[in-house]
Amino acid sequence: MRLGAKSRQFAMWAAEFWQRTWHIGIVLAASVLPFTWFLTHGTFRIFGDESFGAVYDSMARHLAHGSVAVDADAISGEAFRHNGKSYAYFGPAPAVPRIVLNKLFPNLYGKWTKLSILLGAILSMVLAMAILRQLPPLLRRESRAPGRLAETVFCVAIGPASTLLFLCSRAYVHHEAIVWGAALLLLSAFLVLRYWRCGRPGLMILAGMAASLAFFTRPTAGAGALALLAGAAAGGWALARHASKPVSLEVRRVTWVTACCIVATWALSLAYNKARFGSWLESVPVRLHVQYTEKRLQHIHGSLFNWRAAPQNAASYWLFPNLALTGLFPWIESTSKFVRETDRVKYDLIEPHASVLATEPALLLLAVCGVVGAIVLACRRHSRPLILIGALAVGTATLLPVVAVSERYVHDLYPFLAVAGGLGLAWLPARPRAFAAAAAVPLVCWGVFAMSALALIFQRDIVWGIPDERRSQLIALSVLANQTREVLALKDRVLPARLETKVTLPCQEGELRVQTADRSVLRCTQKHWETLPFPEVKRFHLVLPPNWPAVLEPLVSAGKSGAADFIYIAYPAAGQVQIGYDHWGGAGYRSGAIAAAPGGSMDVTVVMDALSDTLLVSVDGKEVLRQRAHFHSWTSDEIALGVNALGGSVAPKFSGLLTPM
Repeated sequence: MRLGAKSRQFAMWAAEFWQRTWHIGIVLAASVLPFTWFLTHGTFRIFGDESFGAVYDSMARHLAHGSVAVDADAISGEAFRHNGKSYAYFGPAPAVPRIVLNKLFPNLYGKWTKLSILLGAILSMVLAMAILRQLPPLLRRESRAPGRLAETVFCVAIGPASTLLFLCSRAYVHHEAIVWGAALLLLSAFLVLRYWRCGRPGLMILAGMAASLAFFTRPTAGAGALALLAGAAAGGWALARHASKPVSLEVRRVTWVTACCIVATWALSLAYNKARFGSWLESVPVRLHVQYTEKRLQHIHGSLFNWRAAPQNAASYWLFPNLALTGLFPWIESTSKFVRETDRVKYDLIEPHASVLATEPALLLLAVCGVVGAIVLACRRHSRPLILIGALAVGTATLLPVVAVSERYVHDLYPFLAVAGGLGLAWLPARPRAFAAAAAVPLVCWGVFAMSALALIFQRDIVWGIPDERRSQLIALSVLANQTREVLALKDRVLPARLETKVTLPCQEGELRVQTADRSVLRCTQKHWETLPFPEVKRFHLVLPPNWPAVLEPLVSAGKSGAADFIYIAYPAAGQVQIGYDHWGGAGYRSGAIAAAPGGSMDVTVVMDALSDTLLVSVDGKEVLRQRAHFHSWTSDEIALGVNALGGSVAPKFSGLLTPM
């Protein structure tokens, strides 16, 4: 009977829980689909191989034998070499579960990254929603949820409309560390909120453990978690002093827990640095990194940190749009045009990225409401909301002096946005909250589209390690979505077998066909099939030479000597450049004058689409050249950036710096 009563109680609790959260459950379940699609490149094979996905597995194997080294082939180009061994700058926390997992499932060694990122993304959403449910009591309002519409919109905003979707674009160790660092920070924040509500010191011990794990996963996230612990402890003392009461035993215990957690985390961090790099204080000694040459070190003055970069980084991550409209599917792309080097600020890495305002506007507006609400409550001597979001802001601030910008780093802002956004939603009165939720729907839809577009481009075009098949699929999508009616009909005109160039078959002049065997394209010319080069999209960052040369310098060269196409840069006058196209044996074209300074920089996108005989060049997101162009027949292997070994009227080498994006 007792067992039956407990079963009925559990059934009643489960029914009530589902009644309160079914809408959240539907969003969470629906979010698994796009997350998994991106992580697996559309195959839904969650345990497939991934380039640069075995770092934590290698770290786990070494940790099990008392070493903090990693295998050189696992860490590859991200290795730090010291005393003949390879080390990673990544924290060891995500490697610990793999010690057990790889013992139980040895055949899955190096294949856990996709599943890990998926679980970290879903856990982040769950924790953000759990924090939202904890906020009304913190605001001293009746303990009720903000409403199903508001919660549903918020759940989408922190899920597929956030940088979580972008981090699912590739199963890299970089993305895994960032996802789990943010998730563990949210876990620590949730436990602190539970402590404020229930008053159980044991919850602060768990929060301290989560904060330490966050630090040893992603230091920027760990800094925010540790700051929250310190703020919670300090707030207890301040509250007692304000009430002119003696500090309670509970507050003293919480203070000791916080102090022990911070000291232990710091001590372990120093020991970890010493074991890897022979130095107590250096956690990222770039001089030991295999990719850092003397020239590269001199460029950044030997350090990845420069506080002078903080204002520009803050504006770029939070406000500058860094989005450009394109004529190619998915129609938008991120840029890096707002980040500029100066004499005092030199960057080690500038990757395309979009600001929170541009891609997560709904979450940003809610976060602004949360900040305003926290300040208003602090003025009324209710400081805990301000302590909560202020501590999380500390974590975001540690990102700002880093002389490297990338879209993945924007996720370091996610915990602050999720908590401050939830605070804003909970703080708004019922009617303004309902209006805000309804008004946020189109902004959330835009966020889903923007993040999907950025994730797709990053996964299949920008980053290294992209399989040729995936890149070709994106190009094919771009062609089918953007080009002429003839090209749009290609999906219904596929040849069943591979054909060689100029095989005579019945065809209509100008007819296009796709060969499924090798993904090449055929066009009917003078009653025979002619093989065309597959559409190519090249993106690169240019740093112009300090002095204008008197020659045409190559940006893209494609083909063979005597049958090549060139995209070049010309220097017609002081303060001006032009982008040009040269077709060996045929006519060429040039853009209008583009204002530029010696040593300046620009982002260039070149689209060479033989299917529609179109050449498109854009500079910093602005189209500068669009012409019909009859390209020679060449393959992807015959394309070179910044050099010309084919001869012709273009110089052998670009004299500035060209970095593929």
